[in-house]
Amino acid sequence: MKRNYYMLYFTSFTTIAVVGCQATDVEVLPYSNTVPTDAQPLEKFVIEKFITSTGLIRTDIKERKENYLSETIGLWLSYLYERGDAKRFAEQVAVLRHYFILDDVISWEINGETASTVNALIDDLRISRVLILASQRFEEPSYQLLAQKIGEALQHKQVESGLFTDFVDVKNGVHSKTLTISYIDSRALQQLNEIGVVTTEMLMQHRKILQQAKKGATYAKAYDIEAASYIFEEELHLVDQLYIALNSERWAIDTTDFAQWLQQHWQRDAKLFGRYNVSSNQPAVSYESPAVYALALLYYLERKDIAMAQTFVDKLESMQVGSGYINLQTNDTHAFDNILPLLAMEVYNNAR
Repeated sequence: MKRNYYMLYFTSFTTIAVVGCQATDVEVLPYSNTVPTDAQPLEKFVIEKFITSTGLIRTDIKERKENYLSETIGLWLSYLYERGDAKRFAEQVAVLRHYFILDDVISWEINGETASTVNALIDDLRISRVLILASQRFEEPSYQLLAQKIGEALQHKQVESGLFTDFVDVKNGVHSKTLTISYIDSRALQQLNEIGVVTTEMLMQHRKILQQAKKGATYAKAYDIEAASYIFEEELHLVDQLYIALNSERWAIDTTDFAQWLQQHWQRDAKLFGRYNVSSNQPAVSYESPAVYALALLYYLERKDIAMAQTFVDKLESMQVGSGYINLQTNDTHAFDNILPLLAMEVYNNAR
């Protein structure tokens, strides 16, 4: 969903058919995708529909059953951390090491047995963040060491004028010259700063880019590093907008205007759409996304607006078809639209 902005770059980059061989010195733990006895229905749905016997997580259940994303593994690790499941977290880290780590960064996509040599900053940061947290919670120093190696690789391979860039192709060393605003993971950057990987100067530079990205109530798509200017698009992708607002809240950057904008659209339409036209302020698509409501829940939890958070809890519960989120027209569903709601609900329950 959110990768459309730089997909054109990715198509020209290389892949390697060495899945399972990137880190042959890493022990592959036996992977159990058995459903825990205390699993809620949505978790059971995710395990049964998406997680393979090797621990790889399918992108969807129809056309992309042999496609696996770093985005998905990062969200699943985040859920296992929130759930306090040290055993399954360790198993998933072993999957990460064995299949996804390439030259100390994380391949953004595996198709069948072919891994892309390109990473995605948002996923490397998300995974580094949860590894650092889990290192403390589960008392496993190797997780922080892995996060440190990933962070140092990002510093070495994909920095332009003091800013991280969207991606790097480790095959040829080419990195982008843009920074997508929704990729600025404020907590990850702060944690990498705390362990000495990101300097305070670099940390504040990213905060400044995030803080100045707003135009009216909403946010720019990206920052052109060479031109030192923001990139605005005619359509707002609500997943991007919510990630930006969430990361802003976590960095004590005021988002009141955006919160009001979001609430107005919810009250007007009784739903949130995936995209909006900036000029008309109307939906640009007809679909709703469980992932959007999950991010809205996380955002309002961060703002401590419990009433609005509960609104999106109720919405998520009403959207479930059986135990999961399925498009009844296509009979398909995506991992992103199931794991992100699962994570958001776990964060909500832990905060109660």
